[in-house]
Amino acid sequence: MNDLPRTRKARLFYVVFLVLILASGVPLTALTFYKLKVERDGFAERLQQDMDGVCQAVSRNVQIYADSRRREASLLAGMLTTINPEDVAGLQAALAAQAPRLRESFRVVQVVDRQLKVLAAYDTQKGPLEGQIGLSLAQRSDLELALGPTGFGITDVFVSAATEHPCVRISVPLGSSGSKPWGLLACTVDLRDIEWATSVPSDFPTQVQVIDSAGNQILSGGKVPGYIAPIADVLLWNYIQSAQRGWLPEQKAGSLRYSPGVHMRIPGIRWYVLVRIPEDFVAKRIEEFHWSSIGMLMITFLIVVVLAALLSNFVVIPITRLKSVAMAVARKDFSPAQVRAIPTVYEEVDKISQALEDMVLQVDRYFNEVASTRDALTFGLTTIVEFRDPETGYHVERMAHYSRELCRALVERGLSEELSEELIDDIFKAAPLHDVGKVAIPDSILLKPDQLTPREFEIMKTHTTAGAHAIASIQRKLPRASFLTLAVEIALAHHEWWDGTGYPSGLAGQDIPLSARILALADVYDALAFPR
Repeated sequence: MNDLPRTRKARLFYVVFLVLILASGVPLTALTFYKLKVERDGFAERLQQDMDGVCQAVSRNVQIYADSRRREASLLAGMLTTINPEDVAGLQAALAAQAPRLRESFRVVQVVDRQLKVLAAYDTQKGPLEGQIGLSLAQRSDLELALGPTGFGITDVFVSAATEHPCVRISVPLGSSGSKPWGLLACTVDLRDIEWATSVPSDFPTQVQVIDSAGNQILSGGKVPGYIAPIADVLLWNYIQSAQRGWLPEQKAGSLRYSPGVHMRIPGIRWYVLVRIPEDFVAKRIEEFHWSSIGMLMITFLIVVVLAALLSNFVVIPITRLKSVAMAVARKDFSPAQVRAIPTVYEEVDKISQALEDMVLQVDRYFNEVASTRDALTFGLTTIVEFRDPETGYHVERMAHYSRELCRALVERGLSEELSEELIDDIFKAAPLHDVGKVAIPDSILLKPDQLTPREFEIMKTHTTAGAHAIASIQRKLPRASFLTLAVEIALAHHEWWDGTGYPSGLAGQDIPLSARILALADVYDALAFPR
């Protein structure tokens, strides 16, 4: 190398250096901006996913709460049906007898006729409300929904005289099964009991509101207002009412276009959930992205300069050494050892290729470990259920294979276009988790050999929501595990029926997720084929 003049070596170095700067600097800079764009768009996507997840979780919590109160009211209505509606004293006595049990669920319980005239009334904390007998309740159309096919009505928010705090009334019909209801059971619920419904984990500072059909805020910021608080933005309220579910109109913050919120109507209830993200939070994050872009660009340029200098030496040194050997050969002053000692570019590329191959092998091992961890997680959850109920262990294994075979049969017969091989595999992995909620069921019910009582069966039904909540908590920690999304659907809806008579949500037809429909069919087949 010393045989070359220093000026020629410097000139060759600078030429190679500039070529490498141009060849690598431009694409690296473009790649940096592309990466930042991906991160910015990813932030918007994660923001929407988080708001959507919070919206669905709050809707599900409110629906679960309303369903539990409806069941409590229906049980009381069943006991009151045997009493003559003209026997006011008997109705009052029956309400008084049930007051200790109802105190945690309702504040005021009223028996009214079909004209909403009060026949009997009882405050579960203070006693009989003789002064209300003969009065008529307001919000007739809301309460009279219970006389229709749904058998359930719920009013808009009002300030109750008993609690001096916002409340709602729910109503269920009174009358013998199969006959025309002679009246309604109206139960007043203190809305402070439902504040927990908006306590949903979120990665962002989301703002949650629950709104009734009149536009009054039932929940706002995780609290129940101490007064009736109508939603201030009339245009926003009209937009929310225009669709069962949707995103608020997009707006722009810096270079990012995003939707600031999502809304949906709670199934079975004329209430709405609105989830929004503060504009100042998004603006601050966009500003951080801009400063990150400047810093990333400067760091990228510095790295390009350093790499170009190193690569220039990498290219120049072998060339200059080869030139010196060639000159030595011309002078007949060389040895074979000199030639073998020359580092070539190709040898360095081979080394880089080998290092890349080693890296790919390490990444492949990492993904295999992740997949093994996922399978071990599924196996562990199903094993927990098997410890509680040995038959469930064999049952969940059969369910996984039944589901996969049903999916493949649907695809072979051209009956389903949405069942890809990846989706079938996810259903196979998720199927064993369908009864994981049974770990929350007491042994006295889960292992009972005899037929369950109606109350025990109501408790058994909760294994669907318990399982869905358990899997959803795992899903938040493993967002890339796609089969957990199906596992939540399956655990929650695998006891729904096509005609809408299933539980926990009474979904019907195409409203039931496809994965849950497949599991339901497999579950029925297993029940027929194997004794339980």
